[in-house]
Amino acid sequence: MRSAVLDLVARALRRDLPVAVDPASIACLREIGPDRFLDWIGHVDLLFPNLDEGRLLTGEHDAEVAATALLSHAEVVALKLGEEGAIVARRDRNPCRVPAVDSEVVDTTGSGDASCGAFLAGWLAGEGDAQLLEAAVAAGARAAGVAGARPR
Repeated sequence: MRSAVLDLVARALRRDLPVAVDPASIACLREIGPDRFLDWIGHVDLLFPNLDEGRLLTGEHDAEVAATALLSHAEVVALKLGEEGAIVARRDRNPCRVPAVDSEVVDTTGSGDASCGAFLAGWLAGEGDAQLLEAAVAAGARAAGVAGARPR
């Protein structure tokens, strides 16, 4: 799978398409190691880790510091904070943070993917950071409110 993903990234870069990466698994990151992962991705347009992944990748505990530290590997870092909301960091401005949405959590399976999808849709449409995060947090909360990765 890794070679297929790296091939897709290379193809996107050759076509000057934006590249977004969601590390998607703290267990995988621990297995391969943060330095190796960051070497694989190089410098991407968007990096979308959760807080645990961001902490592992940077060695930083503070969410804002971790998001900012990851800017050496991405133009934009969107850090999912679960019940604390989300942060987006860019080199050219101060980080933007939004709180989580009040919701009943039934199952968090798929909530990170829902957040990422909502963020990407707005990012490609050129929405502002606060709008991006609000949509991502809302989508993640909606997904966490149902059992399983596919809401009805």
